[in-house]
Amino acid sequence: MTLVSDVSHSSLALNIDGSFIYTSTAGYTGTDRFTYKASDGKADSGIATVTITVTASGNTPSTDTFALNSGDKNWNEAQNTLDVMRFQNNAGTGILTKLELLIDDTTPAGKVRLGVYADNNGKPSNLLLDAGEVAVKNGWVSINGSNLPVTQNTFYWLGFNLQKTNIVRCQSGQPARSHYWLSTAYGALPAQFNLARAGGSNNSEFVMRATVIKQQ
Repeated sequence: MTLVSDVSHSSLALNIDGSFIYTSTAGYTGTDRFTYKASDGKADSGIATVTITVTASGNTPSTDTFALNSGDKNWNEAQNTLDVMRFQNNAGTGILTKLELLIDDTTPAGKVRLGVYADNNGKPSNLLLDAGEVAVKNGWVSINGSNLPVTQNTFYWLGFNLQKTNIVRCQSGQPARSHYWLSTAYGALPAQFNLARAGGSNNSEFVMRATVIKQQ
């Protein structure tokens, strides 16, 4: 399935089997629509239109976070290093819309790129989300506007890559091998986490968290 024109009043995740998750903008009522086409690998279908009617339910979308909210130490993390940490999504099934990293540096520098990798038997594998980059600041650094479907109790690897060296908050005593790192040039996150080139792993995780808009 290929999305041709997106919705105007929500976030939309169109799956390869034609199913989709539609999360309307808070407070919006009325109609919304999107168009898509299918392909058998040889030719495309005609463009189909899906029209959605949004009515007031009286319920505010429920959000929750998973991963870490605080840490017990700081680490001066080097630039051009992709760090990924394994966390279980106990927030719920829905759409991951926000990623955050906790910086504890009085002289923050450069930018940081945030993303999510899939879990493959306890190890990071393919890239699910490159959320983009943002300027580093002291405190929580966040990127909003992501649209990644996530499933409750599934493990995900939250990751970041710094353009410049910065002090990042971290938490010791986490599960063994729940943090991997990889030397890679700053920029778009690699489509696959290359374990063969990983610099190592340990049980000290940098403080990151993800916000999920839960399905009602």
